Amino acid sequence: MHLISQVEVGHGCPISMTGAVLPALRQQPDLAAVWEPRIRTRSYDPRLIDPAAKTGNLLGMGLTEKQGGSDVRANTSVAVAVNGGGPGGEYRLTGHKWFTSAPMCDAFLVLAQAPAGISCFLVPRILPDGTRNPLRLMRLKDKLGNRSNASSEVEFTDIAGWLVGEEGRGINVIIKMVNATRVDVTNWSVSLMRQAGAYERATVDDHEVLFLRLGSAVAKYWLSKRSTPVVREALECVGGNGYVEESILPRLYREAPLNAIWEGAGNVIALDVLRALQRSPEAGVAFVAELAEARGADRISDRELDRLQHEMAASTVEAEVGARRLVERLAVCWGASLCLRHEPVVANAYVRSRLNGDWGAEFGTLSPQLDLLNLARRACPSR
Repeated sequence: MHLISQVEVGHGCPISMTGAVLPALRQQPDLAAVWEPRIRTRSYDPRLIDPAAKTGNLLGMGLTEKQGGSDVRANTSVAVAVNGGGPGGEYRLTGHKWFTSAPMCDAFLVLAQAPAGISCFLVPRILPDGTRNPLRLMRLKDKLGNRSNASSEVEFTDIAGWLVGEEGRGINVIIKMVNATRVDVTNWSVSLMRQAGAYERATVDDHEVLFLRLGSAVAKYWLSKRSTPVVREALECVGGNGYVEESILPRLYREAPLNAIWEGAGNVIALDVLRALQRSPEAGVAFVAELAEARGADRISDRELDRLQHEMAASTVEAEVGARRLVERLAVCWGASLCLRHEPVVANAYVRSRLNGDWGAEFGTLSPQLDLLNLARRACPSR
């Protein structure tokens, strides 16, 4: 993902969703047994035929609706059980999705209201008997950037879908897919440090499973927001040559804001972190434990980690008004911990600027008291 985002990110979305669907789909083992072998192939098969007859399948997801946007709890699409329904059972869905990327996928995970509440369904485009499931593509979105990746509005009436997990647990199921795609979106933004490795090992290490719950959200929030000013600064450094379409920078500048929207805009991420701390406090403990690996390396970092632990444990964590500030503190404290452990050349500058407030609002505003020469040499080692 780090490499292809520098070439053409348009195909990143369907690739990311296809891989990310696995942890969610595995909540329904009988469906996973059928679809996983098709998903894990290395073959791309564009034919609109029975997925079972293809050499490889792509999977997407349809979550948001026009009346609710990022708040999927406001979804109005409904699902009615066929022959009793239940986990793995067939349902009939009626409703719409406002933003469905990669509509050419072979199947989608879709959220809809079942009798027990928001539930997750696997909806194929072509049914096992070879007929089309009536998902109607109303139009393609005319987007600012990421134009090579089709995004569409979809309506459906009485389409067939199969329940993944239990009724009323759709958000818990789909968050497993969302967390996985957030890792990719973060990588698209800046190529995330070691956190992507923690994701890949998360099936065998309980600490990293808990760490991922906050880590993917915090990294996605911070790094996707930082990518836009970084690209803008790069454009400014190149000057007029960077402002014309013949260079790659205008396309990168159009792409950058999308990463902050994809898989949860800022407020959605911040509220998600609050919910995670409230419902899974052990995730907060795991996050702090990860940061504490750098304890003793710098007194300012230790001081800020102590403050962060206090804030996370305090009742004020529940206040939505401070959610963004909390997520930003989680991000910069994590960055400081990583620098102190792995990047000694930049650690002092990062801690003094990001944690101790000794920097301006723009790039190039570090204190002259820092070792700026070695920082520059790190960025351009050949000079």
